[in-house]
Amino acid sequence: MEGGELTHSRFEAVDLAKLIAAAAVVWIHVTNCDDSRAFLPLCRFAVPFFTCVAVYFVLHKVYAHQVPFGTYCLERARRLYVPFMLWSGVYLGARLLKHAVVGFGQPVVFSPAVFLNGTAHHLWFLPFICLVSIITYGLARSFPQPSAPHRRWWVLGCFIAGIAWALTPCPIVLHSAEFPLSYFIDHAWEAVPAAFFGAALFWLLSDFRPETSQRWTVLGIGAAIVVAEFFSDGHPILPNLAGASLLFFTTTQPNRNWTTALWPWAQLAFLIYLVHVLFVEALQTVVMRFDGTRSLSADLSVWALALLVSALAARGLLRFEKLKWAFPR
Repeated sequence: MEGGELTHSRFEAVDLAKLIAAAAVVWIHVTNCDDSRAFLPLCRFAVPFFTCVAVYFVLHKVYAHQVPFGTYCLERARRLYVPFMLWSGVYLGARLLKHAVVGFGQPVVFSPAVFLNGTAHHLWFLPFICLVSIITYGLARSFPQPSAPHRRWWVLGCFIAGIAWALTPCPIVLHSAEFPLSYFIDHAWEAVPAAFFGAALFWLLSDFRPETSQRWTVLGIGAAIVVAEFFSDGHPILPNLAGASLLFFTTTQPNRNWTTALWPWAQLAFLIYLVHVLFVEALQTVVMRFDGTRSLSADLSVWALALLVSALAARGLLRFEKLKWAFPR
């Protein structure tokens, strides 16, 4: 993810929010019964937040470093798509092992779409964010940086574009079996509004430094949006607005002693996102084999254990310097 290259002393709150978002993604993939799915509205902000963060820091890089476009494309592919291919192989092996040992599990559909979908249901985000980063970087370099009086129009334009995209139904119907690529298109379509909102926040915060009351007001609005999701039947714009409000709050927060203390764990967020499905599926297999019940308490147990083990595994993996190329950044 873009932003990991910046010093943690400046963006500790953003990294902590990434950790919260990673925990939310784990819950999304844990839910195994209706009682658990009732809490999904609390978690739908996660992918939009990750998308907002990526675009926000891509634009920072455009104007801070001016890396040639071709060099940037190769860098993004190395840091995002190469790990995607490696972990697709890891998850393919895990799926085949699961079928061989327990005789059930979601089969992998082999088609050219696997180069965007991956071999596990969460891996699509790596090619997506790679493409979004490259497109954002290319578009930003194609236009001169707007002057301060014009930035408000860029903010408004990006915000309206995000709303318009969110309100436009995806032109491709999701049919993973008949048209495997529809899985990537459907998920990417839902996340694109957050990319526009991330750009809007970049232009807004280029000149505007909110006061404490304004920051907390925006966070409160984001919390109200999350609550509204319980009554909206999955309205597409709400998770994107919630993710953007969290980014607004965290990018404008001063660092504190407690954020510095937690930062070593917070920096593991995206690696937790990457590895957690291995542990979620393993724990769910154990539960189904020896208990067989589907309940909120069982899902909470799997969620807590999978999150803990994923964090420990992520921290352990990062100790190996020679393996860092295998982890998204």
